[in-house]
Amino acid sequence: MAEYYKRLFYIDVKKINVAKGTVQFILMLIPLLIFYIFDSIGSGLLFSIGTLSNIYVFNGTKRSKIKTIVVSTIGLALAMILGSLTAESMLLFGILLFCFATIPYYVCNTLSIKGPSSTFFIVAYGLGSIMPYQPELALYRGILVISGGILTVIIIAMIDEFYGNRYIDDLVAEDYNSILKLMRSFNNDDFETINEHVMRSLMTTSDALSSVKPAITQQQPEYERTLLLHQLAEGIYAEVLDVKAKGIEQLSEDLMNMMDKIVSMVKEREYPQSGWTRNFRIDESFNHIAALIYKTEEILFAPTKHIEIRTLNTRPHFITRLIRNITPESNAFVISIKYAVIMALAITIALVFHIDRPYWIALTVHSVLVGNTTLLSLERATSRFVGTLIGIAVVALILWLNPDTIWILILIAITAGINEMLVASNYTFAMISITTQVLLMSGIAVGHLSISFAYLRITDVVIGVLIAVVGVTIIGRKSASNKLPEVVATLLRIQASTFYYLYASNHKIKDPRNEMFKLYLNLSNVKMTYSNAYGEFSANKQVLKNYYLIIFLTEQITFLLNRQLRDGHTKCIDNEVLGHYLLAFERVAQQLEKGILFPSLTLESIDGAHQLQQLLSELQQIKLLK
Repeated sequence: MAEYYKRLFYIDVKKINVAKGTVQFILMLIPLLIFYIFDSIGSGLLFSIGTLSNIYVFNGTKRSKIKTIVVSTIGLALAMILGSLTAESMLLFGILLFCFATIPYYVCNTLSIKGPSSTFFIVAYGLGSIMPYQPELALYRGILVISGGILTVIIIAMIDEFYGNRYIDDLVAEDYNSILKLMRSFNNDDFETINEHVMRSLMTTSDALSSVKPAITQQQPEYERTLLLHQLAEGIYAEVLDVKAKGIEQLSEDLMNMMDKIVSMVKEREYPQSGWTRNFRIDESFNHIAALIYKTEEILFAPTKHIEIRTLNTRPHFITRLIRNITPESNAFVISIKYAVIMALAITIALVFHIDRPYWIALTVHSVLVGNTTLLSLERATSRFVGTLIGIAVVALILWLNPDTIWILILIAITAGINEMLVASNYTFAMISITTQVLLMSGIAVGHLSISFAYLRITDVVIGVLIAVVGVTIIGRKSASNKLPEVVATLLRIQASTFYYLYASNHKIKDPRNEMFKLYLNLSNVKMTYSNAYGEFSANKQVLKNYYLIIFLTEQITFLLNRQLRDGHTKCIDNEVLGHYLLAFERVAQQLEKGILFPSLTLESIDGAHQLQQLLSELQQIKLLK
């Protein structure tokens, strides 16, 4: 328990984001001061709400950042317009509040987008509802919010232009650099640790490339070049692991020199000063790796007009993920349904009992549930309550000092910056500034500041926390540790099915993308279930630690199968060998589900997929205690 309370007030200095906090402070301050000069503070507040779209921007290319700002701004403007129109209709208000809470939550959960999720859509909708009821001004308010988004686009684009942005290029360069580190550690004890880092790096790059695919034809060749370089990195990585699986103990020095030079070339996009030659003496065992390195050089410096290959990314497009995750088989969808049930209950209670600020209750419930595990949700509930109390005390002090309006506006901008600086570092301290900002903004929205807002705030937070905690405890995620064996077994059976269609002589995969999505969906389910299980009070942490190795091995198998699907693998193997592999997959699945211990099968190595034999053999060796 002492550790629990310690975490409430522990500040992770590494996660303090001064740069983002500074940008948010400037974005909020500009419209607030400009409209103050023209004696239109309410309009300044509306304009500044549009700048909250910056909060949804994380690392990415300039194009992906602008896309995020545009989508977020449209959502915020729509929330403001509808909030202004529906404030007098309790039923319609409740339905739309529910939509602005649940839809962004599902999107962020499904796409694994870190950040505030529904938070500021709820805030924008709520502020629209508490402003003076003037439906004829709804469109005007929305336009002001959009104007704030436009300012955000301009500022972020200028920052990117000034500092430069090679986000995707840097990710691809890191792919190659991490593979070089793996090759240097080929015989060292840290090989497996670096191996895990490489796989995570490659998956991050795949996701990033999926999110920035250009719609403009002229940009397509350079995108294809980058995607090809990434896929060649995946190929080199897979071949290095295949060499390791064959039992080869040492990589040749010439191969290491080749890789060292290609890393420099990918990073700098030019030939190294020390020169580049194709006269390396490469052992026959490493021919496949060398061929991929030479291919990397060709793609890297090929004229743009020659980059006409249309490649297939193994990571599904985000729209595909959003649509196809709407199924009971998706953990992201199931968790979103549970969230929706608790949110619907909270909004219903707020409206039935005529709570003055129902969106504050919805906001509190959301802030607790966004923790995604029982422990983290309860921790956020405590943080929100404690931070709110202190924040109310800060607001009371501000009201006692009775500062001029301009200082109130500056404080709103300062607290917005502090929020972004601290929210990832410590939620309790961030809640102090969040509470201060929300109460001051609410006062500006209705035209006057009053301590009564503070009393309403603490009442709504207490009610919201109680609803969220009860919801998490009763219909939350306490069965995740029990479901983990089942979801891992399901993934193994999907992998076995994909393996069969890849290697069987009498079957052919008609739609590789569909198979890739099935692998992606079930691997996502496994990782989400594992994360949720680790946040349960009753979970056996030692058993879960053992599952970590199983999940890592299944991730590697998924990576290998995805690569073969993408490359159009056509090789068939003997039916007896095929049967042994399928039986091995099923035995591991049965062991996880039912605790049945089977003797390990000796698997014959498959040419071009030695790593698969090693991974499946390792899976058979793991014995889990129930």
